[in-house]
Amino acid sequence: MKIAIVKSYGFIGTSGQNLRDTMQNLKTKLDLRQKLLVMQSKLGLLEPEIELHEIKPLERNLDTVIAIDGSFLPAYTVDIYTLVIFRIAIVMITASKVSYDYQESSCVVAEGELIDDNELVQEAFKLSEKRQDQITNIMEMKERSCLRQLAETTSSNVLFLVDGSFEPLSFSTKYKGKSSFLINEVQALFHTPHIFAAISKKSTLSTINPPHLDEYVLASKGEGYIEIEKKKSNPIISNMIDMIHLTSDGTIHLASSSDIKTVFARFPGGSQFHRVDIINADVDEALSNISQHCHGVIPGYPTPLTEAHRYAKFIRDMQQVYICAAKDAMAEIGIEGGKFCNEIGLDASLHDDLDQVTKWE
Repeated sequence: MKIAIVKSYGFIGTSGQNLRDTMQNLKTKLDLRQKLLVMQSKLGLLEPEIELHEIKPLERNLDTVIAIDGSFLPAYTVDIYTLVIFRIAIVMITASKVSYDYQESSCVVAEGELIDDNELVQEAFKLSEKRQDQITNIMEMKERSCLRQLAETTSSNVLFLVDGSFEPLSFSTKYKGKSSFLINEVQALFHTPHIFAAISKKSTLSTINPPHLDEYVLASKGEGYIEIEKKKSNPIISNMIDMIHLTSDGTIHLASSSDIKTVFARFPGGSQFHRVDIINADVDEALSNISQHCHGVIPGYPTPLTEAHRYAKFIRDMQQVYICAAKDAMAEIGIEGGKFCNEIGLDASLHDDLDQVTKWE
């Protein structure tokens, strides 16, 4: 049987008019933003020229680095309920060895409903009404609880690295409650002897020259760092600089604006700037220690965090092993009629079959 494609609106080849139209619309938008920059300059509204500070040579060498990262896997659905498995990876690097550890746990979620007795998990779940944010918040809460636990039980001075930032988790603007773990899990870090740095792969902060993203403004700059002016941080959550204490009326405060320092830094050999939140150290001390670990597989990004990410996503790379374990456990206690989930949380039984039989070779 002969099959003919009569008309195509694809992106590939001469039929990619839709892509060209989209790119033209983008160019128009960028041109308008450039005109805005010129207008701001004429009116004297532009920020002063960006001055990058050098990441100074290491003065205090911390012997141990511990990196923490997490991942989750929606594994199995029964009716409206989804079993989600979490994995928090812990990588410790010393002068003589590299050690790996992990914490795994699970919970069941549905629209507006959580099956889990852990109080912190429940609080994280309630911070948002969106299911994806709820699961992400639970994972990040588990990361922070793990960080606090390790920080309070480790005696020697350690550089702790975590993915993301020390901002609160994603939450709905309708959320009016109080979340004690926002206070406790981060505030506890200040009472330990360690240095903490949260390093974001991507940031949406717009503080240097709004409305442009800080990453965009800094993209053409070389190695070094710039400290973020705290008063220009996110107006909703104040960039975690004046935060962490939630009062009875929902106002958020922090003990001191100098407790957490936020910078954008491009480490040696790196191709981009990373937002870095720092606790218990001055900027130069923290960045010097971090930069010693940025010469690995991804230049300019800390190798301990790369390893933690690799070990955390084991749960996704080996998802069939976890799914089979979930299936066996459910069969053992008499739960029937469930479906596997694929990596993005959809029922996998049909979706994956369709992907397989329609795969381009």
